[in-house]
Amino acid sequence: MSTLLPQSWHYAQSALKLFDEMSKGKPGIIPNEHTFATIVALCAKAGKWEEALLLMKEMTLIRRFVPKSHTYLQVVRVCSRAGQSEQAFEVLKEMCNVGNVKPNIQIYTTLLKSCADKGKCELAMEVLENMKVLTIEPDMIAYSTAVSACILNGESLQAAKMLERIKQYNYGTGPDIFVYRAAIHSCTKHGDWEEAMRFLEALKRDGILFEALKNDRIGPALAVYNTVLSSLVKYGRWEQTLKILVEMNNSGLKPNNLTVRYARLACEKSGMFSHSWAKVKVLL
Repeated sequence: MSTLLPQSWHYAQSALKLFDEMSKGKPGIIPNEHTFATIVALCAKAGKWEEALLLMKEMTLIRRFVPKSHTYLQVVRVCSRAGQSEQAFEVLKEMCNVGNVKPNIQIYTTLLKSCADKGKCELAMEVLENMKVLTIEPDMIAYSTAVSACILNGESLQAAKMLERIKQYNYGTGPDIFVYRAAIHSCTKHGDWEEAMRFLEALKRDGILFEALKNDRIGPALAVYNTVLSSLVKYGRWEQTLKILVEMNNSGLKPNNLTVRYARLACEKSGMFSHSWAKVKVLL
């Protein structure tokens, strides 16, 4: 369903009416590529992805006009924001093949966000691979968004596989602590504390957490641990909370107020607060 922006759509409707009159063949008045580009832009601004896409198809397939890069980008963007990630990706590929235009990373990130919102893991991976073909290096926002595409649809196993494939394909520098944190955060939103713990183990196994601590990147490391702790609250997993706090203590990572809050909540939810809190609080 399109996102409707009333005032913008009012202008677009007026323009479409004039465009329709032109298309019906008034003598000496024939729509050209500039006419199409203007109408597409108005529809895109109004959030009307169907109209924008149909007009661009008419522009390319029937009129044989080659859209400018900004026209392609407007259609990719409006389709992505409307959750039509497959349509957006097709337009993006046409943009590269027919229009001979190389999209920027912001457009890819918008498309990946659309994949994440709909949980389209495989499509997100295709988008990353397409970036590699065009020698566009995905940044950590792109990685994080692609991984979230899997987890938010309950495909945490696919997300883990995606992280492995990212390393295998050697995209740029590969996933870093922020990508793993995004994966853990997505698990937390999905209520999957066990997967959150597994991603934490992977983060340690790959040496990324150690590197962060070694380079005094305390903030990101603490954020990862706090995100894992937040996943344990709902189910009152105080034993796992205790384990995390021991790890933090051994790493020299000092708990903050958020750490204390999550630890206490996990103990409260456990149904055995006095016993669990007595063990946990000594590490805070």
